[in-house]
Amino acid sequence: MSFFRGTFSTSSLFINTVDSVTKRFATKKSAGSTKNGRTSQPKNLGLKKSGNQLVYPGEIIIRQRGTEFHPGTFVGMGKDHTIFSKTIGLVSFSKEPKFPGSKKTRRFISVAPLYTNNININTNIDTSIDTNVNNNNSNINI
Repeated sequence: MSFFRGTFSTSSLFINTVDSVTKRFATKKSAGSTKNGRTSQPKNLGLKKSGNQLVYPGEIIIRQRGTEFHPGTFVGMGKDHTIFSKTIGLVSFSKEPKFPGSKKTRRFISVAPLYTNNININTNIDTSIDTNVNNNNSNINI
């Protein structure tokens, strides 16, 4: 032990141990970011009109992600798969096979129109004009 003689004194060993014991670091943790406050806006998805309910042109029947319901007659589909009415009528739901003979089905939404555009025009037009009657009130049957 002659090699270590004189290198350490008892006072220097005592001071070094006291320094290592009394040395302190910061104990205050830094503030972390909060994990709340990132909710997205509601998308208002779902059924807006149920079966046998009256709808007008352009009225939304269902808002959906993907084609859970497919458009049927007198119904259109937007680029975000929103199904809307193309005419005045009543909403109806149906299931049809995906392919002929298939057990898988697809759900369709249709609108049964209240009014049809079948207008019968009378082609027998009376072109005779009475001279006693003003020309604006001619007898033309359509």
